[in-house]
Amino acid sequence: MKRMNCNKIDLMLINPKTLICIILEFIREKNKTENFTGYVITMLIILTLWFVIALFIFNIIGNKPIFEYSKGEITGKAVKLSTKGLIFKTTEGYLMTGGIDNGTATKWEFTVIDNKLTKCINSNNDVILTYTQYLLVPYRIGNTHYIVTNCKEKKDKK
Repeated sequence: MKRMNCNKIDLMLINPKTLICIILEFIREKNKTENFTGYVITMLIILTLWFVIALFIFNIIGNKPIFEYSKGEITGKAVKLSTKGLIFKTTEGYLMTGGIDNGTATKWEFTVIDNKLTKCINSNNDVILTYTQYLLVPYRIGNTHYIVTNCKEKKDKK
């Protein structure tokens, strides 16, 4: 197996190559001693901390959601739509789905990125919202994992 070049300059940068170099160097050095398990646990803790810091940085500087989980449509009546936030303004709302008259309605919370959709959502009619669900959404985009991408008014069949 080819040995990676791990010099002092590489150790100053946080990137995957550096982490692999650090782990391989620890394994090579500590393989010779009997306290190998302690160093493996230390490496796992360092990798976990690196992952947590990466997620924290994504949440601060991230500008779009990642890891698309599902797409779909939902029908209901928009009950609330408001702009929230002290620094980063987000448009949040919720939709009442199901039978509002017979008491089986459920509240579905969503985030709107495109402010052009707010006029359609705020109409007093039932709407059909097209959404995308993401696993990771930076807090500056919204508080929910459901991002509304399209809105149409539902036509009543009489």
